[in-house]
Amino acid sequence: MGRVTLPAPAHSELGLVACADTLVGNQRVRGVSGGERKRVNIGVELLNDPPLVFLDEPTSGLDSFQAQSVMETLRKLARAGRTVVASVHQPRSSIYAMLDRVMLLSGGRTVYFGTAGDAAAAHFAAAGYPVPIGFNPADHFMDVICVDRRDPTAEEASSARVESLVATWRDTKFLTMAESEEAAKQEEGADASQQLDLGP
Repeated sequence: MGRVTLPAPAHSELGLVACADTLVGNQRVRGVSGGERKRVNIGVELLNDPPLVFLDEPTSGLDSFQAQSVMETLRKLARAGRTVVASVHQPRSSIYAMLDRVMLLSGGRTVYFGTAGDAAAAHFAAAGYPVPIGFNPADHFMDVICVDRRDPTAEEASSARVESLVATWRDTKFLTMAESEEAAKQEEGADASQQLDLGP
């Protein structure tokens, strides 16, 4: 059982100044809170100053306040120049609002991968599943990309919906790639024209 002993910048960056030199604790000995324990684990990974931080469910097992605190810490790390990738289950709306990009999977298949916020909402609206007013977008996305196996009728309907969303994303991705390639070709053509127009 160790103590919270990290370099001073890490203490400040992770919001652990108040619990410096405190026992982390275990099942028998009371120590730091669950949110602080998560941030200590993150701090250990940051000791080598990695440019990429990958976290598997950093908010699982935490209450809403502690989960918010951990995600705020990760957002600060991202704003400081690190790339932070994390799997997050059922984020509250305030946590979802902190995400820059999201990947939504259903049965291991990509349903959406891109900018969070309005862009993700617009994609699902175009697919026929707009986010209800005042609804947490993350909850809505999970509702529409999950297969309901409670009974055969619900399973068939939800499976068809997921297949449609997977196909929509696939078509959107290929269309975006085609548009990007066309834009690149046009830019190359414009550069070539400018070079030809250059006089002696």
